[in-house]
Amino acid sequence: MAWKNGDIPESDLVIFRRGWNSIDGDWFWGLTPGTYARHLALLQRAFDRTGRWLEPSDGWSCYRPYAAQVIARRIWGIGAATPRTSSHGGFWEGIETLAVDYGNWAWVYEKHGGRAAFYEDCRAVGLTPGMIQPDRGYPDEPWHVIDKNPRSGAPAATSNNATRVVTEEEQIMGVKEDILNGVRDIVASEVKKALDARGDYGKYTLLPLADGDHGIWLTNSETGKRTHIANPYEVSLIQRYFNNNGSDQMLTAEYDIVRAYLSRVG
Repeated sequence: MAWKNGDIPESDLVIFRRGWNSIDGDWFWGLTPGTYARHLALLQRAFDRTGRWLEPSDGWSCYRPYAAQVIARRIWGIGAATPRTSSHGGFWEGIETLAVDYGNWAWVYEKHGGRAAFYEDCRAVGLTPGMIQPDRGYPDEPWHVIDKNPRSGAPAATSNNATRVVTEEEQIMGVKEDILNGVRDIVASEVKKALDARGDYGKYTLLPLADGDHGIWLTNSETGKRTHIANPYEVSLIQRYFNNNGSDQMLTAEYDIVRAYLSRVG
């Protein structure tokens, strides 16, 4: 039975990160086992080519439940999918799909073939890039990668008595993932406390408005100025800028986008 868009049970998903931000609130990255395997294969292929790791964007950038689709539509208007029609939701354009937004793809492939190389690596692992683009009636979203077969590639079902020997490498990777998940939970909790305490980013705030001025706005409490942020990608750049601890290398063009927004609000 096909999923209803936005209603995939968490039990059908691999949840591989949870977090919080001021726009989405609590979120998680979840994919079916098959899509998650292709995601991991893409990460490895990208690293082998470029020496850099791809990563989904902050927030609901993998599976997107119905409630998150409603919020996105209220904030972004026609810039976001109508709820129940998102390619991230499990059923889109008449087929089951999942999608991942790889927000740092441009940095990863900056000196290694750009968009063409990114698309080549996506297709090599069974994912479909380039579906969200103007010639199909959508905005140009090169970061938006779709899996048209999210149920395929899942582990084979076994009987109650069947056993599978876990390899030493899988044991090591499992321990590493447990440690990373624990660290991520601690960091996410501390970041949330810090942001709550200082009003997001000191004098700056990312503020979602739901009325006639819908969308995400960057505000400056000292100058009283605000400016509308054009799209979710540029919101993620501003979040990366403020949360940067020196380990997140941004492109000059990405920094210039953030600087332009900051200059507008003083």
